Amino acid sequence: MNTATLSACFSHAIGALLLLSGLAHADTIYVALDGPGEIEKFNSVGQGSVFASGLLNPYGLAFDSSGNLYVANSGHGTIVKFNSAGQGSVFASGLLNPYGLAFDSSGNLYVANSGHGTIVKFNSAGQGSVFASGLLTPYGLAFDSSGNLYVADDGYS
Repeated sequence: MNTATLSACFSHAIGALLLLSGLAHADTIYVALDGPGEIEKFNSVGQGSVFASGLLNPYGLAFDSSGNLYVANSGHGTIVKFNSAGQGSVFASGLLNPYGLAFDSSGNLYVANSGHGTIVKFNSAGQGSVFASGLLTPYGLAFDSSGNLYVADDGYS
Protein backbone atom coordinates (compact mmCIF):
# COMPACT_ATOMS: atom_id res chain seq x y z
CA MET A 1 0.00 0.00 0.00
CA ASN A 2 1.03 3.57 -0.58
CA THR A 3 2.15 4.53 2.94
CA ALA A 4 2.35 8.28 2.24
CA THR A 5 -1.30 8.37 1.20
CA LEU A 6 -2.37 6.23 4.12
CA SER A 7 -0.26 8.21 6.61
CA ALA A 8 -1.95 11.47 5.63
CA CYS A 9 -5.35 9.86 6.06
CA PHE A 10 -4.54 8.22 9.38
CA SER A 11 -3.58 11.54 10.96
CA HIS A 12 -7.35 12.12 11.34
CA ALA A 13 -8.39 8.49 11.67
CA ILE A 14 -10.44 7.19 14.56
CA GLY A 15 -11.08 3.60 13.55
CA ALA A 16 -9.88 1.31 10.79
CA LEU A 17 -10.91 -2.10 9.59
CA LEU A 18 -8.81 -4.39 7.40
CA LEU A 19 -10.61 -7.04 5.45
CA LEU A 20 -8.62 -10.14 4.68
CA SER A 21 -8.77 -12.21 1.53
CA GLY A 22 -11.95 -14.18 1.04
CA LEU A 23 -14.37 -11.59 2.38
CA ALA A 24 -16.69 -9.41 0.29
CA HIS A 25 -14.21 -6.56 -0.03
CA ALA A 26 -10.85 -8.36 0.04
CA ASP A 27 -7.64 -6.36 0.55
CA THR A 28 -9.51 -3.15 1.37
CA ILE A 29 -9.09 -0.87 4.38
CA TYR A 30 -11.95 1.31 5.59
CA VAL A 31 -11.03 4.26 7.81
CA ALA A 32 -13.36 6.44 9.92
CA LEU A 33 -12.28 10.09 9.71
CA ASP A 34 -13.64 12.12 12.61
CA GLY A 35 -12.86 15.64 11.30
CA PRO A 36 -14.52 15.48 7.89
CA GLY A 37 -17.11 12.92 9.03
CA GLU A 38 -16.22 10.45 6.30
CA ILE A 39 -15.39 6.82 5.74
CA GLU A 40 -12.43 6.42 3.40
CA LYS A 41 -11.89 3.24 1.40
CA PHE A 42 -8.35 2.21 0.39
CA ASN A 43 -7.50 -0.48 -2.14
CA SER A 44 -4.49 -2.79 -2.04
CA VAL A 45 -2.16 -0.20 -3.63
CA GLY A 46 -3.16 2.56 -1.21
CA GLN A 47 -5.48 4.51 -3.48
CA GLY A 48 -8.22 6.05 -1.39
CA SER A 49 -11.68 7.37 -2.09
CA VAL A 50 -14.60 8.60 -0.01
CA PHE A 51 -16.93 5.68 0.64
CA ALA A 52 -19.42 7.61 2.79
CA SER A 53 -19.78 11.18 4.05
CA GLY A 54 -22.15 13.32 6.08
CA LEU A 55 -21.39 11.58 9.36
CA LEU A 56 -20.75 13.28 12.71
CA ASN A 57 -17.91 11.71 14.69
CA PRO A 58 -17.83 8.30 13.02
CA TYR A 59 -15.94 5.79 15.16
CA GLY A 60 -16.51 2.04 15.23
CA LEU A 61 -16.71 0.00 12.04
CA ALA A 62 -17.94 -3.56 11.55
CA PHE A 63 -19.07 -5.72 8.64
CA ASP A 64 -21.95 -8.16 8.79
CA SER A 65 -21.84 -11.51 7.00
CA SER A 66 -23.52 -9.97 3.92
CA GLY A 67 -20.80 -7.35 3.47
CA ASN A 68 -22.74 -4.36 4.80
CA LEU A 69 -20.63 -1.84 6.70
CA TYR A 70 -21.98 -0.58 10.05
CA VAL A 71 -20.66 2.70 11.44
CA ALA A 72 -21.05 4.11 14.95
CA ASN A 73 -22.14 7.66 14.10
CA SER A 74 -21.38 8.93 17.59
CA GLY A 75 -22.30 12.59 17.15
CA HIS A 76 -25.83 11.67 16.07
CA GLY A 77 -26.25 8.74 18.46
CA THR A 78 -26.95 6.35 15.61
CA ILE A 79 -25.62 3.26 13.89
CA VAL A 80 -25.62 3.67 10.12
CA LYS A 81 -25.69 0.67 7.79
CA PHE A 82 -24.01 1.05 4.37
CA ASN A 83 -24.37 -1.32 1.45
CA SER A 84 -21.42 -2.04 -0.85
CA ALA A 85 -22.30 0.98 -3.03
CA GLY A 86 -22.01 3.34 -0.04
CA GLN A 87 -25.74 3.97 0.34
CA GLY A 88 -26.55 4.38 4.01
CA SER A 89 -29.59 4.13 6.24
CA VAL A 90 -30.04 4.45 9.99
CA PHE A 91 -30.00 0.98 11.51
CA ALA A 92 -30.38 2.07 15.15
CA SER A 93 -30.89 5.37 16.97
CA GLY A 94 -31.34 6.70 20.50
CA LEU A 95 -27.79 5.87 21.59
CA LEU A 96 -25.44 8.18 23.49
CA ASN A 97 -21.94 8.27 22.00
CA PRO A 98 -21.86 4.83 20.40
CA TYR A 99 -18.28 3.82 19.81
CA GLY A 100 -17.14 0.21 19.31
CA LEU A 101 -19.03 -2.34 17.22
CA ALA A 102 -18.73 -6.12 16.93
CA PHE A 103 -20.83 -8.91 15.44
CA ASP A 104 -21.26 -12.29 17.11
CA SER A 105 -21.40 -15.56 15.15
CA SER A 106 -25.23 -15.37 15.05
CA GLY A 107 -25.23 -11.98 13.32
CA ASN A 108 -26.18 -9.86 16.34
CA LEU A 109 -24.53 -6.44 16.50
CA TYR A 110 -23.07 -5.33 19.84
CA VAL A 111 -22.56 -1.61 20.42
CA ALA A 112 -20.44 0.07 23.08
CA ASN A 113 -22.90 2.78 24.12
CA SER A 114 -20.22 4.86 25.83
CA GLY A 115 -22.40 7.71 27.07
CA HIS A 116 -24.65 5.35 29.02
CA GLY A 117 -21.96 2.90 30.12
CA THR A 118 -23.75 -0.01 28.47
CA ILE A 119 -23.34 -2.62 25.77
CA VAL A 120 -26.43 -2.85 23.58
CA LYS A 121 -27.21 -5.95 21.54
CA PHE A 122 -29.15 -5.53 18.27
CA ASN A 123 -30.69 -8.30 16.24
CA SER A 124 -30.68 -8.16 12.43
CA ALA A 125 -33.99 -6.25 12.44
CA GLY A 126 -32.46 -3.45 14.53
CA GLN A 127 -34.25 -4.29 17.77
CA GLY A 128 -31.94 -3.57 20.68
CA SER A 129 -31.70 -4.49 24.33
CA VAL A 130 -29.14 -3.79 27.02
CA PHE A 131 -26.70 -6.70 27.13
CA ALA A 132 -24.40 -5.31 29.86
CA SER A 133 -24.52 -2.27 32.13
CA GLY A 134 -22.51 -0.69 34.93
CA LEU A 135 -19.54 0.14 32.74
CA LEU A 136 -17.89 3.56 32.86
CA THR A 137 -16.93 4.40 29.27
CA PRO A 138 -16.90 1.32 27.03
CA TYR A 139 -15.11 1.84 23.72
CA GLY A 140 -13.70 -1.26 22.07
CA LEU A 141 -15.47 -4.57 21.52
CA ALA A 142 -14.18 -7.89 20.19
CA PHE A 143 -15.27 -11.51 20.18
CA ASP A 144 -12.83 -14.38 20.52
CA SER A 145 -13.16 -17.68 18.65
CA SER A 146 -15.19 -19.15 21.54
CA GLY A 147 -17.78 -16.37 21.36
CA ASN A 148 -16.66 -14.48 24.46
CA LEU A 149 -17.15 -10.72 24.24
CA TYR A 150 -14.26 -8.53 25.42
CA VAL A 151 -14.86 -4.86 26.28
CA ALA A 152 -12.28 -2.10 26.52
CA ASP A 153 -13.64 0.28 29.16
CA ASP A 154 -11.77 3.58 29.26
CA GLY A 155 -13.10 4.35 32.75
CA TYR A 156 -11.04 1.63 34.40
CA SER A 157 -7.26 1.57 34.65
